[in-house]
Amino acid sequence: MTDVRRALRPAVRKLVLVRILHVTLLTLTVAAGVWTLLVLLVGKSTLLFLVLAGACAAAVILRVVLATTTALGAARRVERLAAWQEKLSTAVELEGANPDNPFYHRLKAEVEKLIEKTPAAAYIPWDLERFAVPAAVLLVVAISVTALFPGGVFAVLEKSESSARRARAADILQTATDRLESTSLDSPAVSDMRLELAGLLSDIRRDRAIRELQQQAAMAEVRIDAGSGKDLHAEAQGIARELGKSSLLSDLAVAVGQLDARNIPPIVQKIVEASGDLTPSERQSAADALSAAGAASALAGLSDPLKTAAKALSAADIETFQRAMREFGAEMTREARRFEAERQAAEAARGALSRVRAVLSGQGDPGSRPPRGAPEFFVERTAPPDEGHGTGNLLARGNPPDIRQVWEQAHAADVSMPDLRDVLRNQETVLQRPDLAPEYRQYVRRYFTIETDNR
Repeated sequence: MTDVRRALRPAVRKLVLVRILHVTLLTLTVAAGVWTLLVLLVGKSTLLFLVLAGACAAAVILRVVLATTTALGAARRVERLAAWQEKLSTAVELEGANPDNPFYHRLKAEVEKLIEKTPAAAYIPWDLERFAVPAAVLLVVAISVTALFPGGVFAVLEKSESSARRARAADILQTATDRLESTSLDSPAVSDMRLELAGLLSDIRRDRAIRELQQQAAMAEVRIDAGSGKDLHAEAQGIARELGKSSLLSDLAVAVGQLDARNIPPIVQKIVEASGDLTPSERQSAADALSAAGAASALAGLSDPLKTAAKALSAADIETFQRAMREFGAEMTREARRFEAERQAAEAARGALSRVRAVLSGQGDPGSRPPRGAPEFFVERTAPPDEGHGTGNLLARGNPPDIRQVWEQAHAADVSMPDLRDVLRNQETVLQRPDLAPEYRQYVRRYFTIETDNR
């Protein structure tokens, strides 16, 4: 190797190394950017990381293999940076083509003085800043994104939405559970409903998977539906079927079969009053029906009075018969009221579970708004009553047409009563009116059971 080319050897090596470093940093920058996008879109993946790392390594190795720089190329780079006016490249060319040329010797001496003063490699900059800074920034971003969003940005959004669904479902269940706990009804069925709702609420708060929670809510709804008073309904149907075989007890059979708590007491009273005028055949027919009804019932509170009444009627013991029938009527009324309360509780629990399933599936809360045309509920009036917008200290909150309709119903019931004090002593008078719509019975019951007239 000639003198000029030997002097340029460090510059050639440095130039190759600089180019390899530039390519490595550039590849790292691109890889960090691509990895950040992949993590945001699809989440962290070992396979994607290995593929990306392999592609980067291949690019760097390929650059190393192809990184060949000649002495002439290095000379031209140095003389551009040092402003040597092509002296170095000309010397390299003459050294290889015509080393005996007198001009070459003069040029070589001049170039050697320049290189001796400042080595050629010193003129080649590393220039790493414009590659290292973006690479470092994107590496920090990639690491941060991987740590903060390992499942991707869509997973974060989905988790946020799932948290909102769980929170809304928990609120629905908490409200339903509080309502069931506030009831004074001592019923195993209602206790089971509370346990179903409380168990699902606990699982929601433990961040169970949405799909599992939906399945659990559906199963809870099925279990509540299966245990909501169907045994008593079948019991009442069996008793009614046997009671219906006697003409004396036919009306009672209908009321028992329908679990009509309101009509059972007056019907029993009519039977008691008519029991003294029965013929022997009517007494025997009624006694047989009562005996069969008692045998059809598995509840001692219902079967025992029926059997006692049957024996008393067969023996013409009217007083014992009347006492047993009143006992049966009172017990049947309690059971019917309990059945209705359990039915309403089951309906409320099923409604809450249905709302929970809708919320968890992302369909929204179907119970968040009341149906159009239906009052929401009755609230205590805090302001003085306005003429024509309700009566007493109760106000139906809802759409204006609803309030007007409620007022008209309440006003119609009020006008028909001759004396409010008599009504206060006998609130059932209004509640038994056949023309009073069922949805307003709660309003009327609350209104007419107050202690004083505050209208």
